[in-house]
Amino acid sequence: MKKYLVILTLVAIAFSCSPKKNHFINNPNGSSELATLMNQMYSDLFNIKAKVIKGKKVKFQADYSTIMTATPTDESMKNNTFESFATALLQNVKELNTATSANQLEAYKTVVQTCISCHNNSCPGPLMRIANLEITD
Repeated sequence: MKKYLVILTLVAIAFSCSPKKNHFINNPNGSSELATLMNQMYSDLFNIKAKVIKGKKVKFQADYSTIMTATPTDESMKNNTFESFATALLQNVKELNTATSANQLEAYKTVVQTCISCHNNSCPGPLMRIANLEITD
């Protein structure tokens, strides 16, 4: 009898440890081209933040120029103001990529601030997430 109880317990443990499917869906409607691009930018900035703080030279490898043509989740968000911010972002990323070690921290902060300014104007949802990218002195 004890033998069967031990076997039953082991089987129960085995089934409870088996991988379960994650039924949580982050965006049930899928991500737009623009949202996907911005998630990539966030990831890239997050990954270089520590290097910037340590004074190590960083460079974005990705091309973000598609920000101008990427389809947004909501077409109304893409207006003249968005285009101005997008242009500024591309310029600021370029400046970060070419910044000297002495100027890199400020260039990084400028890129992040451009993201914050744009999202304050058009799409405030990601602001709390973007705040994780800030470097405070």
